[in-house]
Amino acid sequence: MKNAVKVVTIHKSKGLEYPIVFCPFVWGDSNVKGDILFFHDEQNEGRLTCDVGSSNRQCSEESARKEHLAENVRLLYVALTRARHRCYLVWGKFNEAGTSAPAYLFHRVGRIHLTTLSTRPMSVFVN
Repeated sequence: MKNAVKVVTIHKSKGLEYPIVFCPFVWGDSNVKGDILFFHDEQNEGRLTCDVGSSNRQCSEESARKEHLAENVRLLYVALTRARHRCYLVWGKFNEAGTSAPAYLFHRVGRIHLTTLSTRPMSVFVN
């Protein structure tokens, strides 16, 4: 089994190392969906908060989106740092990629226009 391919989720890979890592699905968006929002409220000592339709909905959505983006950036870091020799990161013109962790790190804007992205996939190599 030493030469077998292992498929591992980012969550299961923390603390592990692999010779080659493929990251084909890191462009997931950081938008929050649904009527119920969970986030840690900075205005309330960082307490976990559930918003089910308050008058502060817009602020709650922004807080939940920032928290979701922070978690996506953390998971991207975990995924990219598992490679011993080489890491492949798939990146390109994907739906909702403008709010993903790579978009935040590569472009540093809240929402990028996908028409400005290259349609060719990009690879990141780690030596």
